[in-house]
Amino acid sequence: MATTSNLLFLIVLHATALSLIGCYAANQLSSKKLLFVFGDSLFDPGNNQYLNNSMPSASTSWPYGMNMNNKSTGRLSDGLLVPDFVALFANLPLDPPCMQPRADLTNGANFASAGAGVLGESNGVMNLNAQLTNFKKVVSRKGKLHVATVYNGKNCGVGSYKLCKNPSEYVFFDGGHTTQKTNRQLAELLWSGVPNVTGPYNVKQLFEFP
Repeated sequence: MATTSNLLFLIVLHATALSLIGCYAANQLSSKKLLFVFGDSLFDPGNNQYLNNSMPSASTSWPYGMNMNNKSTGRLSDGLLVPDFVALFANLPLDPPCMQPRADLTNGANFASAGAGVLGESNGVMNLNAQLTNFKKVVSRKGKLHVATVYNGKNCGVGSYKLCKNPSEYVFFDGGHTTQKTNRQLAELLWSGVPNVTGPYNVKQLFEFP
């Protein structure tokens, strides 16, 4: 569960990456926009299931992912997370978990890890320092980058729980993690919110930077 002591979230946009596709001159640059995501369980798309020392997560079991064709991906929600919607708004594929084997990271990556914090402890998950280390590894492979800078219950996927008929009528899916509908509403505020809500720039404006 995300708490105030945990890392909540951080989205970083990168532009002017080395051309990744096609037969072009080796030094040709493009204005391809990439999306990188850092955070804890609110933004984790399933990284923890790929960590050898991480505890098994209920997020890989139904009903998590029930609105993603009943596919439990490791997201602690009934469906998509805030960064997923941001990627869709930006016409990008969903960022894959950075720890997923053979993941396609050409459009960015999601480094978020459920249970992560900003301090030195790891507890079997990727804290902020580990996320940034993995980010640097991805950047080193990509070349030059320019930074533009009431759901009922706690254990929804395992054990006994009372599943609500329509999660979209609730803010929370499992008592600590938001539903897909809530995530979309939050993403819309991040993407195109007015200055007194999302400022000094919203995410859409960051994507439009040259």
